[in-house]
Amino acid sequence: MRLKYLNLSSNAIQGEIPTNLSYCSDIQFINFSYNNLVGKIPEELSSLSLNKLKGFYVSINGLTGSIPHWLGNVSSLLDLRMQRNYFQGSIPSELGRLQNLRFFQISENNLSGEVPPSIYNISSLLLLSLVTNRFYGKIPQDIGFTLPNLLGLYVRENQFTGHLPVSLSNASGLRGMDFGFCNFTGTMPTNLGSLKGLEKFSVAVNQLETDEVEGFSFLTSLTNCSHLQVLELGYNKFKGALPASLSNFSTSLQWLGVGDNQISGSIPEGVKNLIGLTSLAIFMNSITGEIPEELPSVDENITMGNGEIKECLVAVLTIGVSCSMESPVERMDMRDVVAELSRIRTKTFPR
Repeated sequence: MRLKYLNLSSNAIQGEIPTNLSYCSDIQFINFSYNNLVGKIPEELSSLSLNKLKGFYVSINGLTGSIPHWLGNVSSLLDLRMQRNYFQGSIPSELGRLQNLRFFQISENNLSGEVPPSIYNISSLLLLSLVTNRFYGKIPQDIGFTLPNLLGLYVRENQFTGHLPVSLSNASGLRGMDFGFCNFTGTMPTNLGSLKGLEKFSVAVNQLETDEVEGFSFLTSLTNCSHLQVLELGYNKFKGALPASLSNFSTSLQWLGVGDNQISGSIPEGVKNLIGLTSLAIFMNSITGEIPEELPSVDENITMGNGEIKECLVAVLTIGVSCSMESPVERMDMRDVVAELSRIRTKTFPR
């Protein structure tokens, strides 16, 4: 067959991926995303032309099994999206051969193990999303040099350890980074202010600390990110008073989360200048003084950190970030948004 483009996404297709696709020797794009497919990715597809297939999309289905090793032989592959399935096992090291790959999205599966070093050497990558799996190990300290073209780096909800790489600032095009819900330790890099296009940055729910000398200098650096919309630092071990430089964030900032840390002192008066701010989460700290009059009134439960409210805030933030991803393929499906919001409402505000 001369079929080059096959797009069956966003339907209600059931069953397994047909093995006879292997006869489509000229096919360049296969898109089965947003369906109800089950079973494994057929081994027969390994016979597809190794220099023509550019896009392989099977996101948001019920697929099982492991990520096929033979995908590493498809040298023409630019886009590999496999998120929100039930894939198990580890990432095949063979995928590191895909030196033209731009988008690698395997979030929300049952994958585990260490990420092969070869993945961090695919210098063409624009997006690396490993969210909600069971990966462990450390993020290479030189990742900003080996993946200099990254626009998005998302490793949230895994078991990664170690320090956040200082070299991230070298990937100057980064727009989104999410290191939340892992086991990162140490202090924050103080050079992230050079990421002028950064829009979303989260390190929530880790074991990060402030340096005794540098303090919150990393916050001062981040004020140079004039496009920053979401900054989530909650549930760590940051200590000390918030710097006056907080007022230097641009009016693009909408969400600032520093809840459940060891922050003391008062809310900087200049925060009133952040006219774009819609959410300020400062619960479970040792904040003193008064809330600046210019700020919207803050719900007492949120300020004091009621447990269910905290969980609700984090869950809603996660949905918000998922819905505002740069790439439409990454965005959370609206059907899932409604279902998740309904679950949160029922749990947080039971009748």
